[in-house]
Amino acid sequence: LDAFQQPLTVDGRAVPTSLSIGISVHQGGAVAGDELIREAGIALARAKARGKRRFETFEPPMGVEAAARLKLEAELHQAVGRDEMKIHYQPIVDVSTGRIVGAEALTRWVHPEHGLLHPIDFIGAAESSGAILQLGRYVLQEACRAAVVFGRLNGRDRDFGINVNVSSRQFRDRERLLADVADALSESRLRPEMLTLEITESCLLDDLDTAIDIVRELRTMRVHVALDDF
Repeated sequence: LDAFQQPLTVDGRAVPTSLSIGISVHQGGAVAGDELIREAGIALARAKARGKRRFETFEPPMGVEAAARLKLEAELHQAVGRDEMKIHYQPIVDVSTGRIVGAEALTRWVHPEHGLLHPIDFIGAAESSGAILQLGRYVLQEACRAAVVFGRLNGRDRDFGINVNVSSRQFRDRERLLADVADALSESRLRPEMLTLEITESCLLDDLDTAIDIVRELRTMRVHVALDDF
């Protein structure tokens, strides 16, 4: 870890690096190499989750946690098809008039065993497993449909907005994100300017040039972009 504190020099440029280490130790007895590597990998994941630039040594409880996470990831891929994902809508109020002008779509998972789960319980697993792409598309489609319905119920077809959170994993998949947005707007017939996509600053910082291009394309589509959690 100490050796990697200093930047590496590549083609005359200083390149900062971040090193995380997972350790698996066995004393005596026959242990298969792939088992050692699996345990070291679990410890490595723990080191990264706790902030990187550190080491973690495998302990048996980590294996239990990893198995539970794998089970959760597998269940996530089926959750949308089983209609287990529900969207709650938090009102957005114009404080000068007291009028509800829109809503933010908040995802909840009605798990068959664990009951109602909030995003903090499953979004990390959705990101790492790739299930976030399917989930994000579903939330986007349902939220746009709901915005149209809410507007009609309130007699304001043209001014009810909907805010939808977009994960960094979705944001990195440029073509898919733009296609999902276009499809959701087309199917719901929601006016593009009524949709606001909320992104975190990490979406921008991962690849700033690409992020700027995506934001420009969304603005060309007349979709709003808001920076969240900065």
